[in-house]
Amino acid sequence: MKNKIIRLNAPHCLEILEKDISINLDEDEVLVEIDRISLCGSDLKLYNGCYNAPSLYPIVIGHEWAGKTIITGNKVTKVKVGDKVTGDCSIYCGKCPECNIDKNICRNIEKYGITRNGFGQKYKIVPERYLYKSSHILENKYLALTECFSVALHAIKKMKLIANAQNDEILIIGGGSIGVAIYLLLTYVYKLNNVFILESSTAKVSFFSKKEQGVIFLNYNDMSDKRRISGIEIFMKYIKDNLELYGSYSYLHSRSYWHDVTYKSYNNMDYNIKLMAAYNYLGIGKLSMSYSLHPGSLYTPICGAEYNDNISAYQPTYSSKWNTKRLSRYNRLDLNIEVPLFIQKKNVLFFFSVTNILNLHNERDIIYNSSYSQSSKSYYDGRIIYFGVNFSL
Repeated sequence: MKNKIIRLNAPHCLEILEKDISINLDEDEVLVEIDRISLCGSDLKLYNGCYNAPSLYPIVIGHEWAGKTIITGNKVTKVKVGDKVTGDCSIYCGKCPECNIDKNICRNIEKYGITRNGFGQKYKIVPERYLYKSSHILENKYLALTECFSVALHAIKKMKLIANAQNDEILIIGGGSIGVAIYLLLTYVYKLNNVFILESSTAKVSFFSKKEQGVIFLNYNDMSDKRRISGIEIFMKYIKDNLELYGSYSYLHSRSYWHDVTYKSYNNMDYNIKLMAAYNYLGIGKLSMSYSLHPGSLYTPICGAEYNDNISAYQPTYSSKWNTKRLSRYNRLDLNIEVPLFIQKKNVLFFFSVTNILNLHNERDIIYNSSYSQSSKSYYDGRIIYFGVNFSL
């Protein structure tokens, strides 16, 4: 018997093969003929080489499927020849303590189409315990969505709130296939009326405002009894295949009030720009770079000092024009590299980060000597290198 197979040999490298299939069934195995498979985000990430969980290449893709039984082993009882079936995507051992709680958290778990050859083929031999007979009159193109709706139902059952939720509002964050499946189940099966989906946008604009009262001491030259902060942030993102781009611009209007005087707060700024780019390189790892740019903090210059005998120290005399001077602008470029591996069934993450790659001297504050006759500047950290390993026990 000829078997047609869709195999992913490496990221971006699909191959269609025809191979002879040897039908030697164990007593508990079933030969199924696959009619449909559906694709999910895992398949897309495997194809693009950015799936950050245990996986193998080459691999026969497909873990959401529908078909019918062709041949059954001698001890198979759940299904018979000709039954319409679908099945688990998880291969669980059924023996570990975790399987007694939830087979989806089996400590020895593997996945069809990800770590074991999946259902992207015409025929496949499957152990009976991973199969489910369809009792519904469904076309195979809908039956192949069983796994998606099973995940959604599993999430709903974990909520344990449905019985008392008739008058509640339920918000689903994320309008992907699982989010939509949860919405459909809650609306059409559980008959709930107040169900909403929130999906992220590639661009958004945020306005914000805050008022603070009481004596506020921010630093030695910014004290107020009231402060008002308002501003706007524009955020945009672009994601395609292995590339992620993010950018934001913020404007912060910050005013402090001290008795009858109104002045700019130290953090008043016309711009605060943040940029980030990340690239998942063909399953090898993730490279990301981020950049920050904003004006330096405002400060009030010192124009003199007088010696106070009572405290035996000099006391500064500040300019009457509060927060009119500004430190030099702040800008920083960071680099981060992550390499995920799967070693002896354990997730291992190697990381390497460099902050302030260009080793720029970003001013942080003004420092004076005891008589306030001389001043210097303190700086934020220069270049710092981090590296290490994270692993699950």
